[in-house]
Amino acid sequence: MPFAHRLEHGKELENRLIKEVKDKCRLAAGKGRKVLVRLHVLGDFYSVGYVRMWRQLLVLHKNLYVWGYTHHTAKEGGEIYEELFATRNGFPDRWHVRWSDTGMRFSANSEDITDEGIVCPEQTGQTQACTTCSLCWDAPEKNIIFKTH
Repeated sequence: MPFAHRLEHGKELENRLIKEVKDKCRLAAGKGRKVLVRLHVLGDFYSVGYVRMWRQLLVLHKNLYVWGYTHHTAKEGGEIYEELFATRNGFPDRWHVRWSDTGMRFSANSEDITDEGIVCPEQTGQTQACTTCSLCWDAPEKNIIFKTH
């Protein structure tokens, strides 16, 4: 990902996200469509308030669906993990944020951690991109394995 860059997190980013999600969800709802957001190509959840912002967006926008990955785990504990877990339990059909490198149910792991699961089809050339696959979304009972890079 040579052109990827991290966004500065904080209130300005959150306000922009709230507005963009509202606008996209309103437009999509008028057409009977869903809005699927992939979180954090780089980075992770940085605060409890940020997780709560996403949960509130799910409450406000019934056509919003979210997927991504996080390194916040039960092993390390903490409030962010607890908020993520509560959001997963509150929106199991619309919040598909997988735990990274844990081996637990609904995780995404490096092949260095485990070989139990399905290897990402995008990494093996079986699909052109994440957007043409949706395995992470469609197989919540399966762990996803990523090649180490």
